[in-house]
Amino acid sequence: DTAVRFCEANGYGLEIVPMNFSGVIPSVVSGKCDFGLCGITRTAEREESVLFSYPNCRGGNAFVVRKADTQLEVTHQTSARFSKISDLAGKRIGVTVGTTNAQTASKFVPDAEIVYFDSRPDALIAIKQGKIDAICMGQNTARFLLLENEDLAILGKPMVTTDTAPI
Repeated sequence: DTAVRFCEANGYGLEIVPMNFSGVIPSVVSGKCDFGLCGITRTAEREESVLFSYPNCRGGNAFVVRKADTQLEVTHQTSARFSKISDLAGKRIGVTVGTTNAQTASKFVPDAEIVYFDSRPDALIAIKQGKIDAICMGQNTARFLLLENEDLAILGKPMVTTDTAPI
């Protein structure tokens, strides 16, 4: 919506090119796309190859788990499987290729196994099938994801406040 409104207001044409997140920055660098607009976390490494606009979103990261893993099952266990982020120690955490979420997951859960997915929907399928224990993603995306997936929950409080911006 932001790109559409900007282009309409300034008399530009717009062709939206769907792609996995890992292709956004390379597409802008190579000239395949004129800009990328998808919640890109500003990092020093990324600033070496692309120019960021002003931040358009403030957020951080969150760990998404199956809601059932956060609830007490009286007949089978005495505590929830996950009640805090440190409970993910030694577990499998999914991240999307090209994002900064692997670094965040490794920082907060250093002994977790990081599992890479080409897209967020692939990670979503994996958590629902029990192939991973959690997904590390942007907290704003996580909140949106929960609107359509009542069987998921955010574990603990979101961390690492960051700005995201178009490139």
